[in-house]
Amino acid sequence: MTGSLVGLFKGQSQYGAVRAHVDDLAEALREEGCRTLTLDYLSDDFLDQIMHMVQQSQQVPPAFVHGMLGWGSEAKAGGRSLYDVLGCPFIHHMQDQPYFLHPRLLHPIAQHKIAVHDSAYESYLQRIPGLTPDRRILTCGGSAPPEPVLPFEVRDIDVLISMSVTPMAELTAQLAALPYAQRRLVKAIIEEVLDTPDVAVHDVGFRLMAKFGIETWYAEPDKHAGHLLFARQVLTTAYVQIHALRRLRLAPQLLELPAIIHGSGWESIDVPSSRAVLRGPVDFREIQRLTGRSRIALNVMPPVNDAPHDRTFYAMLAGAVYLTDPNDFFRREYWEGDEICYFDLRTTTLVDEVQTLLADSVKLTEIAAAGCATTAERHTWRHRARELLAFAEAPTPECHLVG
Repeated sequence: MTGSLVGLFKGQSQYGAVRAHVDDLAEALREEGCRTLTLDYLSDDFLDQIMHMVQQSQQVPPAFVHGMLGWGSEAKAGGRSLYDVLGCPFIHHMQDQPYFLHPRLLHPIAQHKIAVHDSAYESYLQRIPGLTPDRRILTCGGSAPPEPVLPFEVRDIDVLISMSVTPMAELTAQLAALPYAQRRLVKAIIEEVLDTPDVAVHDVGFRLMAKFGIETWYAEPDKHAGHLLFARQVLTTAYVQIHALRRLRLAPQLLELPAIIHGSGWESIDVPSSRAVLRGPVDFREIQRLTGRSRIALNVMPPVNDAPHDRTFYAMLAGAVYLTDPNDFFRREYWEGDEICYFDLRTTTLVDEVQTLLADSVKLTEIAAAGCATTAERHTWRHRARELLAFAEAPTPECHLVG
């Protein structure tokens, strides 16, 4: 697709992370010889951008990358996206939990392709009769900070954490607002999944809802629209709760680290003392810059079974040691203790583990260098751009739904 016009959708993003990713992917696509056109949902001339895209698409059919790159409200209206309306071929590229996308994916459009970020999402889609993702490819890559990073031995931030927490009161209120049956199901999913990170939320949800006939709901969506809304509410709420509870449970230990923490909600954590410095939420580019001054970048993953967090590659390319709870992706792509460091979400000894790491500067320097090298070899935005372009060039299935 060298020379082709590739369009990207730049939607809303808290603290600008996804918007920064779109800019970095666009630059990588241009380095591959493509022309790029970005629709910016927050721009004052958004409608003018759409008209320009329509004019351009009449000359060169664009392949639009879609999904993780930003879902604005208009992209979900009526289960259709701008690209459906305009008839442009595009990649439907999913990173976040897919439960709310079900009606959209049932709309048979011969021109589009579906790719997913995580194997758990792939297994979710396969529960929809006749619908299978074309390929599982990552939706995120990384780039080094635009300014020079500090040599590892003189970095002045021991641990950098960019993470918000949701107060328990908000989570309790969210559950209380659900109807009784949904609330019971969400609580049952949480009980099974919270301490078992390798288990997908939807796998437990489907099993618990089997007695209600959930497979029939997905097989005949037109007859069970209300039931599907019920299921989606259960699955989405369970995902959000588990994500937040895992972070919230670990938060007291994070506050005892020699860390700088950027994010909201931390004032709700009641601890006798706090060693960490709380600085509130900042823009993603500032976090990227700070990572170049950090020895360890610590991340608490959302419930993703086989994919990286978006900050993974940015942190490693900035030369920081990446400390995270593991999943299948990390175990497959990086050597534990040599290129990446893990902690258990259920640990009560995280402070001691981090102190042990920080005490061995030579080992930390080696891990940071090895992680950076492996990421540069496999997981930059340039790699993602090439994979997306190859995916776009592959033959398009006539239809995703059969039978």
